[in-house]
Amino acid sequence: MSKHTPGPWAAVDDPQDGSAENWYIITDKEDVLSLGLSEPDARLIAAAPDLLKLVKDIANLDHYCLAHGDKTLINDLRAWKKEARAAIAKAEDDQ
Repeated sequence: MSKHTPGPWAAVDDPQDGSAENWYIITDKEDVLSLGLSEPDARLIAAAPDLLKLVKDIANLDHYCLAHGDKTLINDLRAWKKEARAAIAKAEDDQ
């Protein structure tokens, strides 16, 4: 399996078209990843790298606790909660 294109990604509306089905995904290097998307699909896809990182962090929570102890866990849980809310907002256009 090949690696995915690293984030961050952004959902962008084509200002010259104005169609609801002409959103696209762009990377921070301005590479276009996908064309012809609806706005909700584009926003969800753009949030994918953020969501993947967060899910990986949560999936490794048991190893993290063993390595860092429970005292640092509450601070990191707060940070993950903030990241999760930001990723959800990005996907749902509540930024």
